[in-house]
Amino acid sequence: MRQTTYHARWPQEVGIRRPPRIAWDLEDELQAAQAMLLEDAHLSNWNSKIVGHVADVRTGLAYTFFQKYTIPLWAYRQGPELFLYYVAHELSHLVCQEHGHGKRFYEVFFKLCPAWAYHHESGYKPRNYVRYGKEFGALK
Repeated sequence: MRQTTYHARWPQEVGIRRPPRIAWDLEDELQAAQAMLLEDAHLSNWNSKIVGHVADVRTGLAYTFFQKYTIPLWAYRQGPELFLYYVAHELSHLVCQEHGHGKRFYEVFFKLCPAWAYHHESGYKPRNYVRYGKEFGALK
């Protein structure tokens, strides 16, 4: 098992000066979560196009142009519910090709994210979550 180390290449591609510390030992878990979420949402054709990493960063980031994303290590350590929410959130950005949290983002998000993890989004973007949650039938 590899330890958390600095990744040498892709952060420079997206303009990050100091590469994040990547938890290489969590790559298989992240790939399994990504594949499961995309398959459950009938979006499995995206699985081979997207690369993700669990990294020692403050927030998750999605780089839509490069089809890459990071999940914070602290979110993984909080447990599977927050981890799956974070993966679904970042994947939603990549699948809808949108940086913001608009209609297209939430259309994909409510397909990808398990219903029992929706509440994490309500704390992050409460107005958009309620607005689009009602529109897409995720909320009553």
